[in-house]
Amino acid sequence: MALASFWAPLGFAVLAGVAAFALIGAVAVIVGGRRVVARSGEYKRVTRLLEASARTARLRTFDDALVTAADEVRTMTKATSAMCCSLNAKGQWAGMVVDVRGGRPATPEAVAALRELLDDDERARDIDLEGRLLTTRLALPPARRVVVATGGDVGVPLVVGAFCDSRGTVGQAGTVGSFVHQAALSVANARLFEEIEAAYLHQLDLNRQKGEFVATVSHELRTPVAAIVGTIETVARLGDRLDDERRQSLLAGAVGYGERLSRVIEELLLVAAAEQSTATVRPTDLDLSSFVQEVVKETSVVSDGRVVATVRPVVGQVRTDEHKLQRILVNLIENAAKYAPDGPIEIEVMAAGARVLFFVIDHGPGIAGPDCDRVFERFVQLNQTLTRSQGGLGLGLYLCRQLATVLDGELVLTETPGGGCSFCLAVSRDLKATEETDRLRAGGGVLRRPTPEASSAPTVSA
Repeated sequence: MALASFWAPLGFAVLAGVAAFALIGAVAVIVGGRRVVARSGEYKRVTRLLEASARTARLRTFDDALVTAADEVRTMTKATSAMCCSLNAKGQWAGMVVDVRGGRPATPEAVAALRELLDDDERARDIDLEGRLLTTRLALPPARRVVVATGGDVGVPLVVGAFCDSRGTVGQAGTVGSFVHQAALSVANARLFEEIEAAYLHQLDLNRQKGEFVATVSHELRTPVAAIVGTIETVARLGDRLDDERRQSLLAGAVGYGERLSRVIEELLLVAAAEQSTATVRPTDLDLSSFVQEVVKETSVVSDGRVVATVRPVVGQVRTDEHKLQRILVNLIENAAKYAPDGPIEIEVMAAGARVLFFVIDHGPGIAGPDCDRVFERFVQLNQTLTRSQGGLGLGLYLCRQLATVLDGELVLTETPGGGCSFCLAVSRDLKATEETDRLRAGGGVLRRPTPEASSAPTVSA
């Protein structure tokens, strides 16, 4: 009995120890399993981030970078759609939306609504959209909630949003927040690549234009020089064998070529001065009727007498740089005579508040819409064949716009009803009245051809 009473407590202790060890082992297995699962989930999350970053790093265009980033966010969050937006090369916010139909540009309202969902002190959030304003929900893709994140510490901010219909899993916002920083680098690289490529293509185009310009200038300078030298050699060689009429004709032709050469040089100097903002302005008081008569007279030969000018009543004096204003109008008339060989060339002058409007209107074939601004660029000649046959540097309209700026004005091109070009030059009635001129220009101006006034206006024809 004594022996049995001794072994009984000992047996119970052994059994209790075995049970405790078993319990500890079970707990250890459970905890270890959970750690394995957690590590496996973290491994999958990191692997997914690395794979997404690798795919976005191969992009070369800004839009493609936005589409791929949005698609990666949509995949990792199992969202129905996603949006990615950033600053484009022009410094404006732009975005792309991705869903089952593919990628498409996001509306400005959607981009603004997505950016407003972020708080200043948070980089990533999981937001319930049902509690948001109706205007915000209508601007964004349809969803119950959105995971939104921002990043980009390289000067190019990026905002992404994943739009979901179901409840999200824990850590989705953190995953998207980690990915958005790498995506921002890819978007910045893509934008930089586009900017470099655009600058390179622009430089190639400038080099091509400069080459064409040098060839044109060489032709424009060589032709009058050769004509002048040939005329002098002919007069010197024939001497007294030339009658007076023939000699005067040859000398008059040489003088004409000399004036053409002088004009080419003056045009180049004016362009250089206007580009460097060194063009001097010498304002004088002008009588517009007399001034327009001089312009019509100067262009009577090149226009074959087709210029018809109308000067409507102008109250008060007009003070501007006569030489530069005359150069603009002469260039516009010569341009009309060159490209509109038939029909009248009309000049209309009228007052419009603090400005004076000069319309030069032709009825030729006109200029296609995409080229209306391009004709004002340097070295641009839309009709190379006609330009080569009649001469020209491709600087006429460019110089006109530069001189218009010097005169505190502007020059625009519109289509003439029925076909043709209508140039409108608006200059200040007084070069000192710059504040009022700037106000009118900022307000949209009055660069339309007004309805003819009821009062009579003098008409001048070539």
